[in-house]
Amino acid sequence: MTMKRTVILAAALVALAVATTPARAVEFNARAISNQPAATLLLPYFEATLKAPAAGKQPGPTTYMTVVNTSATAVLAKVTVWSDLGVAVLGMHVYLTGYDSQTLDLGEIIRTGKMPATASAGQDPQDTISPKGERSQDINFASCADKLPFTQLPPDFVAHVKASLTGQFSSVFGGCAGRNLGDSLARGFVTVDTINNCTDRSPGDVGYFAAGGTGDATNQNTLVGDYQYVNASTGVAEGDSLVSIQASATDADTTTDGHYTFYGKFVDFSAADNRQPLATNFDLRYRKDATVFTKGTSVIAWRDQKIWTGPFACGTTPGWYPLGQEQIAIFDEQEHPVVPVSIPVAPQPPTPTYAPFQAVANKVLVGSSAMPTPYDSGFMQANLNTTVSLVPANTWPPADVAASQGWITTLFEGKTAVASSPAAPLDSAAAASHSLIPVP
Repeated sequence: MTMKRTVILAAALVALAVATTPARAVEFNARAISNQPAATLLLPYFEATLKAPAAGKQPGPTTYMTVVNTSATAVLAKVTVWSDLGVAVLGMHVYLTGYDSQTLDLGEIIRTGKMPATASAGQDPQDTISPKGERSQDINFASCADKLPFTQLPPDFVAHVKASLTGQFSSVFGGCAGRNLGDSLARGFVTVDTINNCTDRSPGDVGYFAAGGTGDATNQNTLVGDYQYVNASTGVAEGDSLVSIQASATDADTTTDGHYTFYGKFVDFSAADNRQPLATNFDLRYRKDATVFTKGTSVIAWRDQKIWTGPFACGTTPGWYPLGQEQIAIFDEQEHPVVPVSIPVAPQPPTPTYAPFQAVANKVLVGSSAMPTPYDSGFMQANLNTTVSLVPANTWPPADVAASQGWITTLFEGKTAVASSPAAPLDSAAAASHSLIPVP
C-alpha cells in the first residue's frame, strides 16, 4: 500500500477512549447515512473572514462547530482542517470526557491561532481544564503529555494557516494549498476522527489507518456534532448537523479490499479506514422570492477528488481540478426540465461544460455565473459521479471506477431570514446509481 505524507502541525484537540458501556445500541448499515453517533464527522464547508472587526463593530463571517461525545467513556479525537482543494493544513487534538462537548470558532483559530484548551487526566491533575461530570469518565492519554493542553499556535504557523486557506503562498508548504478567490475569506472543510493517541499523523499518512482499527484512528462510533455559519455584522446565522460517518471492522462494505470507503483515497481503496462512504446522488430544493429569501439559494457541496492532494505551485491547481459530474437536472415548480451538458471527468476539458462544484469544498449561488438556471425556484437532482483520470488504475475501486462520493446541503438566504436544508441522499458510493434524467 502506498500513501503520501502530509506536512501539518499537530496542535491540540479531541481525546476519546473506548466506551465500556455505549450510550445506545446502533445497528450499522454502511449504505445508510444518518445523524447518529459516528467515528468520523465531516464539516463539508467553512468560511471565515481574516479581517479583525473595527473598534465597536461586530465581527464578519465565521464558522462554529461543536463536537459531542455521546458516550460515558472519555475519548480522544483528531480534528483536521483542510483547504477547499483537499490539502491538510492544520491538525488538532481535542480531549472529551464522557458526555462532553467542545465548540471551535474556526475564524478565531485561523485568524489569531487561539486553540481550544482540553487535556486528559494526566495533563489535568486538578481537573480544571477538562472537568468530568458525575457520570463521566476521565482517563489519561500518556501520548498527550507534551501536546495537551495546547492553546496558541506560533505566529509563523498562523501565517501558514491563513495563507493556505486563502490560496496564498505558504512558507511551510513552499507553495499553495487552495483557491485564491480574492475576498479575504478562509475556506475549506473539517474532519474529526476518534483516535487512540496524540498522533502527529493526519488521515493521509501511513499508520493513521490500519486494518481493524489498529492504527491511530479507532472505530468508536460515539461522536455527533453541529455547525453554524455566523455573521454578527449582519445578524444572520444558519447551521446544520455535522455529517456522521460510521465505522465498522466487520461489515463487508467497509472491510473488503477494493470497496469505496470514506477515506479510500488515502488507503489505496483497501478499506483499511473502515469508514462508510457517502452518497453520490442527491435531491435538493432551491428558491428565490421577493419577500423572504431575496438572495436566493446557495448550495454547499463537498466532493471527493479520489486522489491524495498535496501542496502545489502557486498559480497552478492540482491535476484533478476542476471536477465534473454525470448530471445536474434542473426543474422549475411546474416540472419543466433543463439538463445542461455535463462531462463526467476530472479534470474538466479546457472549455468546461456545466460544472458548478469544481473544488472539494464549494459554496455556489444558484443563478450565478457558476451555476446558471432559467428558474428562480424549483428542484434539482445532482449526480456527482465522475471519473478522475489521475487515480492510478491499480487503486480504482474495482466495483465502480466512476463512483464519486459527496455531500450537499442548501442555504436559503435573505437579508435577515436564513434557513438551511440538507439535500436528500439517494444512494451510497458503496452501490452508486448512474441513472440519468433523459435530456429533453
